Amino acid sequence: MKTKTHKIIIITITVLFIATSVTALFFMPDTVPIHWGPKGDADRFGSKYFTLLTSLIVLIICIGIILSAKYGTKSEQNKKSNEKITYIAGECILSVLFAMNIYISYAMINNVQNLYTLKLDIGKLTLILFGALMVIMGNFMPKAKRNSYIGFRTPATMSSDEIWKKSQRFAGISFAAGGFVNIICAIFFTGVPCLFVLMTVILIIVISGLIYTAKLKKTLN
Repeated sequence: MKTKTHKIIIITITVLFIATSVTALFFMPDTVPIHWGPKGDADRFGSKYFTLLTSLIVLIICIGIILSAKYGTKSEQNKKSNEKITYIAGECILSVLFAMNIYISYAMINNVQNLYTLKLDIGKLTLILFGALMVIMGNFMPKAKRNSYIGFRTPATMSSDEIWKKSQRFAGISFAAGGFVNIICAIFFTGVPCLFVLMTVILIIVISGLIYTAKLKKTLN
């Protein structure tokens, strides 16, 4: 897929995000829950128009992704490859935010007081979405060439192309495996435990990645 196509996808997701947010306003009461605590309870209420702030944030993220893809890798040796992966990462992140926005908009329209009371509670949704994101990104991480912008970057991985390549492969497999673990756990867990599962999986991936790259550098050097 061409870089221009990825750019169009990024913009399309952003436009859909804003469009659904604006449309949802017509179905919301004037005062809606705008924040839910760790236990899923609505603990802050405000004007429905406050929700438009998320659209502004997503618009800024969209612009940031496009500028990063175009200029962030401009001086890199493997510009085209890293530019494409930057767009793919942006597509995944915006897609997750889009799905979360639809979920939260539904909760606001229906004045849901606790997100864990929904058939698909916020914990399960988070595990599924981030699990899918990790699986997708895990498949693309090994394709990223050494650069100063994206990928599993540490002083060790940046020290040589060989360490970078092996580290990205290890990180990619770890992310994909962790993503599948999250998705599977979403079947068995609900509510707050889902968030602990997600944080634990990410922590294990990061720590194992740091240990692996440090040992790899020591071995190769």
